[in-house]
Amino acid sequence: MKDTEKSQGSEGKEIALILTGTLPEISGNFDACKAFYEAELKRYEGVIDAEKVAEAKKDVAKLRAELKRLDRIRIDEATRLKAPISAMETKVKELTGLIQKTADGILAQVKKFEDETREHCRVLMEVDLARNYETLEVRSEYQTGKGMIPGLVGLSCVTKSGFLTKSARESIEGLAQQGRIAQDRRDGRLVKLEAESLKAGLASAIN
Repeated sequence: MKDTEKSQGSEGKEIALILTGTLPEISGNFDACKAFYEAELKRYEGVIDAEKVAEAKKDVAKLRAELKRLDRIRIDEATRLKAPISAMETKVKELTGLIQKTADGILAQVKKFEDETREHCRVLMEVDLARNYETLEVRSEYQTGKGMIPGLVGLSCVTKSGFLTKSARESIEGLAQQGRIAQDRRDGRLVKLEAESLKAGLASAIN
């Protein structure tokens, strides 16, 4: 047997798995044995009466012994004939095992790279977020964007040089701006309340 597709290797190399050999054709004197048994078994036909019970039980024991003998021959011969097939399967499985091991190793390296890239991205985003908070002068109580970073982390957020992409930086800047907007909104309400309190003649503003 020959596989229809060749395995492509590096530098133009290729190979096809070729299996030679034919399935065994089992021959034997089956017809002669069948005729023998059919003739012999006719002796056991008939009605069993009280006089024949003991003899019938002996006949059953004899027939069962013959069954076991034929089964043993069948099993032994089948095992012998299956041996080359089992050997072939073992050798092919060795080949597939080599391929699977390599594929698993590649996947493990890919996973390691992706995990490390995501972690690197997370650290860069946290550093960039802190820098943006400092630039926008966002107070600590409004610096809540860190919890949003895990949802932004992705392999596409880091360039080949290991820096955040433009879109990733813009997303981080947006988180910092949200904090500044919330801070300004709160500060604006306080200013308004203070003005209203002073207008009403209160000694201090109502917070």
